[in-house]
Amino acid sequence: EETYPGQDGYYGTIEWYEEPLYDTEYVMGGDVSQGFDGSKKHDYTVFDVFRVDTREQVACYWAKTNLKFVANDLYRIAEQYLNALIIPERNGPGGELLSNLEDYPVRLYQHVFGSETHPDHTNRGFPTSYTTKSKRDERMRSLLGDAAKCWENGLAESPSDACRIVGCPVVRSLRALKELAAYSQLPNRKRGGVGSHDDHNTSVTIAGYYMDEHRPLWRPQRVEPSKPILAAGGSRRR
Repeated sequence: EETYPGQDGYYGTIEWYEEPLYDTEYVMGGDVSQGFDGSKKHDYTVFDVFRVDTREQVACYWAKTNLKFVANDLYRIAEQYLNALIIPERNGPGGELLSNLEDYPVRLYQHVFGSETHPDHTNRGFPTSYTTKSKRDERMRSLLGDAAKCWENGLAESPSDACRIVGCPVVRSLRALKELAAYSQLPNRKRGGVGSHDDHNTSVTIAGYYMDEHRPLWRPQRVEPSKPILAAGGSRRR
């Protein structure tokens, strides 16, 4: 199911892949941009939403609009997915988005950066640097490699199952998959792809980072509908 800008009060585009399940944790990783200002120089803001227990993508959001409107959209999406944790990249325009999100009752990721003397210091959002980006990228490459081996060795029924087994994010968005496929290491410590962007690589790997650090000890089960109760004589009650 897809929601377009202007539909149902949303300012961005949303692809919905799965409805929320009770007692399940969801996380939203995001790459933030200033949006469209008429010069066509700015990129999309994108957020990918995942179930933490199964690593499955349940929604994909992208918008090229004012970050105040993006904050409103993210609040509504997070509310849909049981107050999902929002993890925007805090660099650059991410700081503006975080400020706008303070106007809403949302859960924001707090990154711990404490020292030996002050171990509990935190800051909102995910800090992106060459070091953290390299670690996220390397982790994603490693998981994809493990999933490929799992599938090739016949240890999974499908590529998606292979991803679940090794803990790799199960990406459902074709838009995101295209970006991930084109993404590569470039000269001068840069990353990206010819004619492509790295928006979803950032959003997916940020969500993946959180899921790696907060892997649940149990998996919520889908609730089966109850069977009709048999009345006396064997007839079904209505």
